[in-house]
Amino acid sequence: MRFSNLENDIASIESRGGYQVKYASGTSDFIGETTRAEMMGEIWDDLIGENFKLLNNTLHNVDTVRTRPGLLSNAAPQLHLELTLPEAADERSYVVLILDNERGALVDWVLPGHQPSSFFRQQETNDTAIYFDIPLVSVKREASPFTGRADFLSQAGQWENETQLTFGIFVIEDEEVMQRTQRMRMQHNLVGTSRAPVFHPAYRLELTGLVEWLARKADVYLKKNTDGQEVLQIIPQSGVPRAATSAELQAINGKALLFCHGIFSSTVGAFEGLLGDPAFFPPLLARYNNNVLAWDHYTLSKTTALNANNLLMEKLGALHNVTLDIVCHSRGGGVIRNFVENPANIQTLAKQGVTINKVVFVAGACLGSQLAEAQNTDRLFRRLNMLVWFFGGSSSAFVKAILTIIKLLATIAQQMPGVESMNPVGTEITELNKFGKTAAAEYDYIRAHYDFHALPAKLLQEYLWDNGVFDGAANDLVVPYDGASPNPGYLPAYQSIMKPAYSYGDEKNPQSVVMHLNFFDQAQTKQVLNSLLP
Repeated sequence: MRFSNLENDIASIESRGGYQVKYASGTSDFIGETTRAEMMGEIWDDLIGENFKLLNNTLHNVDTVRTRPGLLSNAAPQLHLELTLPEAADERSYVVLILDNERGALVDWVLPGHQPSSFFRQQETNDTAIYFDIPLVSVKREASPFTGRADFLSQAGQWENETQLTFGIFVIEDEEVMQRTQRMRMQHNLVGTSRAPVFHPAYRLELTGLVEWLARKADVYLKKNTDGQEVLQIIPQSGVPRAATSAELQAINGKALLFCHGIFSSTVGAFEGLLGDPAFFPPLLARYNNNVLAWDHYTLSKTTALNANNLLMEKLGALHNVTLDIVCHSRGGGVIRNFVENPANIQTLAKQGVTINKVVFVAGACLGSQLAEAQNTDRLFRRLNMLVWFFGGSSSAFVKAILTIIKLLATIAQQMPGVESMNPVGTEITELNKFGKTAAAEYDYIRAHYDFHALPAKLLQEYLWDNGVFDGAANDLVVPYDGASPNPGYLPAYQSIMKPAYSYGDEKNPQSVVMHLNFFDQAQTKQVLNSLLP
């Protein structure tokens, strides 16, 4: 792989016309042709800033699609794109990015497929053809991201008689990433195909360092509101978190409440539905005598065990003689399990006189998620990205973090420490399940079983594969229903403290309103929290 020739490779592709666009879906026809479109908005600056170059300097719009009747008529139409690369090029440097109808935001991406049929070596020239299959969708969002949230997915469901997606082929030009991956690939002894290399053990440390560097970069982007730092926050009546001082922590007595967010998120991003509700948050704050804290932490470059250790040993050292309640979401469930179940942490909490009363797991990844397994990493982030976009729009910081993740997936496709710690069959959850004790007096669970059949066609196509991820088991699109609830898989001697507080649907009866990202917008969630928290 000669990354030093990347500019020549790109020039060669552009001089030859670059690529072909075809319709490959058996369910639809295109009406019209793909046409040139202009880039707009912050997304262009984000792409340039993260070293993504638009091949041929050309974006494409897909015009109206006419669906065909048949067995798969409800599946999203697909566009088939073929890109011929020069001999020297590396297919991992190319990605198709999909933008919204206004070409101002990133909706989705497609990497070259991992199937052998996605790559074809041309005998005469030794060039390589790579293929992208792109689901089509009309992506329009309501003007306000905070209205009609219960129906937000329906906005993605139509494609007939409207302009379709805008897409472009982008080349990753990040010199540091490419130089480091080039060096590793050329020096490693590889076994298997170029799409699934097995690295020599002597170079695993360098590979791990690159993964952690990229993951940390994404984490820093996500912490825009905290200047890129992990921060223990205190939340005033305005609902806008700020860094807690040591003096404020020392002054806390009686009881306090702690929020802990999930993967690829922040305090504001996860709990906005609570903190921004004037009917809910001020009364809750008053009940805790203004002692409401939040742990805004890195979720990609650190494991949940390290997140818990950083919270207890570095941030909460000034907290003494306090009764603490906790509300956590998603991956935050793993952080809090480490926080209150690790024997060393239990001992430290006792020394500080910190009593853990109730822990409320909301869509908690208590036993991880199958989406965190290595073969599903791309799907995890694609799913989170699409849900965040359709749910209400994504910030520039979120987009930059996603672009960093795409670099990782496109170049080395390895697990990040924070994702691996959610792997239900990984080392961290296996070790966590051995502890068998907790400092908490009670575990309460709020969970959901979302009916993915209610998704619009764009998303439905992706979720139809859920049987291959969750094995057909109930889930909220990210976390399995069973793993977010009282389960004999952990704390077998403490089943009496585990209480299912509320469920949206059940294992046999899914519902189509509440999924992983909108629990805290639900009136019922707030009612349950009001009843649980003293």
